[in-house]
Formats: sequence, C-alpha cells, structure tokens
Amino acid sequence: MEKTNNSGKNQNKIYTRNGDQGKTKINSNTKISKRDPRVKAWGALDELEAHIGHLRAKTDNTKINQELKTVQKHLHIIMAQITNKQNKEEQSKQTPQLKKEHVKLLEEKIDQHTEKLPDLKRFIYSSGTPEATYAQVTRTIARKTEVRINELDKVKELPEEIKQYTNRLSDYLFTVARYLNHDQGFGDEFVDYD
Repeated sequence: MEKTNNSGKNQNKIYTRNGDQGKTKINSNTKISKRDPRVKAWGALDELEAHIGHLRAKTDNTKINQELKTVQKHLHIIMAQITNKQNKEEQSKQTPQLKKEHVKLLEEKIDQHTEKLPDLKRFIYSSGTPEATYAQVTRTIARKTEVRINELDKVKELPEEIKQYTNRLSDYLFTVARYLNHDQGFGDEFVDYD
C-alpha cells in the first residue's frame, strides 16, 4: 500500500538518506554502524538469498526450485533473528525462529540427493550445466556467509541452529549442483593434477 501526502503524491520512497553517515537501522529504532557484525552478517545473508533466487530462476527442476524457496524462507528467518535486539524469551514470542527441524530438513535433502549420485572420491571442477555451475557459485557465497555468521557469534551468541544451518547450506548447494548435472546427463568432471 502506498502512502500519500495531502497533495496526493507518493511518500513511500525507497531512499531515506538515513544511512549517508555510515549508520543504519535494522529491525529496530536504534542506529548502528554499517561496520557492525550484525549488518555484515545480514548483508551476507541478503546476498546469499538473492543468489538462491537467481538459481531458482535458472532451473527448470520444480523439486529443486521448491527446496530453494524453502531455503530462502529460512534465510529470512535467520535475518530476523540476528537483527532482533530483544532477549531470547521475548524474541521467540515475536520473531520467527529457525528450529532444529529446519536443519534436519536440509540434512535429509542432502542425503536424498546424494543417494541418487555416484560416490565421490576425488575433487571435481565446478562445471556442467549453467544451473549446476550457478549452484556452485551460490555455494561459495554460502561459505562466505557462514564466516560472517561465525564472526557475529563471537560478539553476539547465536542459536546453535543458525550456525548448523549455515554450515550445512554449502553442502546442500554442492549436492544440488551435482544432482542438477546428473539429472541432465552430465557426470562429475574430476580435477586432474597432471
């Protein structure tokens, strides 16, 4: 819904000028530095979520597309959790929470896809179909995001589920890349050190 002033003009502008001095507001009325670990972690999660959206746009595999949409939802839950300044009791009442079941679901998807793939005994190149190679690119973003989450955890203790989920996510995306390749008849391309 758009906000209008008395003259009927749109007031719902995307820019606010509030961040021009290197401060921002995330999920609160308190301004914090854009160098704050919460902002860095939130930015990394936001970037990862966008890459997953791009991967969804690249794949015709409906099953994988739905799984990736669920991952996007979970990333939004994590973003809400890490930016919330309330204590744990109040936060769990008002903010969606990443749960052990979400981590378990990701592990189950990794196992289900892995069962359909040949054993992997050597390193492989990030190669194959455009969607599979983009899953590999997204995997690298997930690894960088995990680092940001761990940096934040050093200054603001995070729930174990968030750390576990971000750790599993790069494994999931690696498995998805292989699955998408094999689904379209492309095998693993092994690294040759000779």
